[in-house]
Amino acid sequence: MQPRLARFLALLPVCAILATPARAQVSSPFSPPAATIQRAPDRDYDLKHVAVTLDVQYEARTFSGTSLNTLAPLRSGLKTIRLHAGKDLTVSTVTLDGKSASFKRDAEWVLIEAGAPLAANKDVVVAVTYAGGKKQGGGFGSEGGFHWLNPTKELPNRIGFWTQGETGYNRQWAPTWDYPNDFATSETTTTVPADWTVIGNGKKLSDKVAGNRRTVSWKMTQPHATYLLSLAAGPLDTGKMRWQGIDLLFAVPKGEGHKIPQSFHDTPDMLTFFSKITGVKYPWPKYAQNAMYDFGGGMENVSSTTLGAGSLADPRDGERTMSSLNAHELAHQWFGDLVTCKDWGNAWLNESFATFFQWLYFEHSRGEHEYAREVDGGMRAYLGESRRYKRPIATNLYVNPDVMFDSHTYPKGGAVM
Repeated sequence: MQPRLARFLALLPVCAILATPARAQVSSPFSPPAATIQRAPDRDYDLKHVAVTLDVQYEARTFSGTSLNTLAPLRSGLKTIRLHAGKDLTVSTVTLDGKSASFKRDAEWVLIEAGAPLAANKDVVVAVTYAGGKKQGGGFGSEGGFHWLNPTKELPNRIGFWTQGETGYNRQWAPTWDYPNDFATSETTTTVPADWTVIGNGKKLSDKVAGNRRTVSWKMTQPHATYLLSLAAGPLDTGKMRWQGIDLLFAVPKGEGHKIPQSFHDTPDMLTFFSKITGVKYPWPKYAQNAMYDFGGGMENVSSTTLGAGSLADPRDGERTMSSLNAHELAHQWFGDLVTCKDWGNAWLNESFATFFQWLYFEHSRGEHEYAREVDGGMRAYLGESRRYKRPIATNLYVNPDVMFDSHTYPKGGAVM
């Protein structure tokens, strides 16, 4: 995922500075006492399906919604259901199988009282009604979650929003189980201004306009980690292709549609290459590549990658300037999405594989010398960071999940592979 890769690349000059003797004593985010043992949270239930209905009021920069979570207790006797919910969300009501349920907030949890103890392996539906927006947002590398786009004089079409779930930020706009150690199917129904496009995960079920409002529904019928749930919306230019029976969708800011061919023309070749080398055909019902303002790098949301609009290719900049970013994110649709690390201490299973497979694609498309140059560059990036700190590629000792996305996880893991 390249929100992380972009941040890692952006930090390379910083790492070089930190590698100087004057900075040699900079503390490591992987050393006690700041770093502590981190483990995947215990699950009381199996999340089966999450369905989010969101009404977006762009002028007010607010949204209201309902998150329906279908789940089955793993053991009999469960009395309290825990769902992640961002502290800035206002939860108004909770129902359990359609009946009102009492709840309380505890940091970023909603704790729902089941009343009678729940039976094991029997599905229940928890519906949380909530509102948020004004305190949401932040770009990648800060908060993630729900990010508003605000127009400027220079960029009047800088309008809309995007979401960013990795590592634990989808709870900022959809109460659910927000950790990668459980898979669920998902769907979103989003209401926005009528002239907007909304792109979500899976297949589009409906797209209806009523007055000055548009409501768009997407559904993913294959289970996935919930941090891969996403929305990208605004007045966008779009393009389409087909690859071996699968829809390809390209979305860019309004007025940037002329950059679509140059930016994404090698996506079909990447799909063919990765399907062949893994032995698994691209596994999702469509593939969207959504270039959005304010987004850094890319994020491999399942079937719907978000990319930074600043990376869009202009023919005057040279040929295939987005190939590295696009190949890395597409590789994640297998490594990170189809299979996912159980906890963030093993993020290399997502990122090292995607980095290595991006290098393999360069070998395929540009030759063995380009592959060798990529590996050498990756090794140099790691060695620069290693002067500041060293850690195992896989570790459960860290400050927070976001620090795992460094040059140990990306190029060192890729170079080792």
